[in-house]
Amino acid sequence: MQCSNNLKQVGVALHNYHDAHGTLPAGAASWGSSSTEGEMGPGFTLCPFMEQSSFYDAVVATWTPGGATAEDRALKPDTRSYSGFAEVVMSNLCCPSDAGSKDILAFTEWTSAGTNIVWSYADMFYSYNKTTDIKNDSKWGTAAGKRNRSPFMYDTWHSFSDILDGTSNTLAASEAAASSNPNNGQNELRVRGGTAVPSSWMDSGKLYPEKCLNTRDLTAPNLLSLSYAQRSVRCRRWAAGQGYNTGFNTILPPNSPSCRWKSANTTKHPGIYSASSFHSGGCNGLMLDGSCRFVSDTIDVGSMNASPYKPAEYLYTVSPFGVWGAMGSIAGGETASM
Repeated sequence: MQCSNNLKQVGVALHNYHDAHGTLPAGAASWGSSSTEGEMGPGFTLCPFMEQSSFYDAVVATWTPGGATAEDRALKPDTRSYSGFAEVVMSNLCCPSDAGSKDILAFTEWTSAGTNIVWSYADMFYSYNKTTDIKNDSKWGTAAGKRNRSPFMYDTWHSFSDILDGTSNTLAASEAAASSNPNNGQNELRVRGGTAVPSSWMDSGKLYPEKCLNTRDLTAPNLLSLSYAQRSVRCRRWAAGQGYNTGFNTILPPNSPSCRWKSANTTKHPGIYSASSFHSGGCNGLMLDGSCRFVSDTIDVGSMNASPYKPAEYLYTVSPFGVWGAMGSIAGGETASM
């Protein structure tokens, strides 16, 4: 009950943010030119709308905006450094069923509390990399952020008018279990809380979900297979904007493995990230209209041999990932329902 109540409060915060700014927050964004540009996610951006205004103002007051306006601050906050504020536990972003999410864990580069609320990247191949992805890629163009299939993405501020499939049919957020392993993220064995890093899971430049699904240990289905030497953390930075920390895809069903492409030590990872929880049989999902639904881990997911879309690719195309994929896309025109 507490998890769904927290999601509902996040839904209220999203609507209040939209009332104030005319858009939803970006999945990852910043102002300024610091080395952490683009790493801040909605969890921090929404703080003023979740009874955390004093905390938000105190953090932002320590930053040098470099000429940014107050609106720039609100829309594109910059981490500058995670030191000092990421260690604050945001109870409204955590679920009692996952007590470890409130732990403050020290990793090589940062110390932070975790989160259980993650933001929808729909049925796309999630990738966050400022230099090669949505914002600057010549194939997708400078306006590509307004064309991608998900409500939240790097440097993208969608309004409710962009949600052509309807806010009651489109996911905003869901749950995901947080890693409890502080060993720099290298040995997280759990499916819930970990990510596998397969050495090769692409074919002819395309990523196939079935290969990620098969990273589960067949003899111990709650664990990732030991054959994947690199395994890393999930949901350990509540304020961040990377997919493995605060995002999920509507590709693999809830409580499936998550997979990162490239090494576990690279910070801006493409991948497929699954929703998860410690509830029996599925997880809670927040729709963009503010309502909550319980999503079964047996939900229809279509073809596991289909390749996820890239950002900005085929905005108005029906998702190949069944009902779950349809719940993620903002303008696919699907007729599927739970």
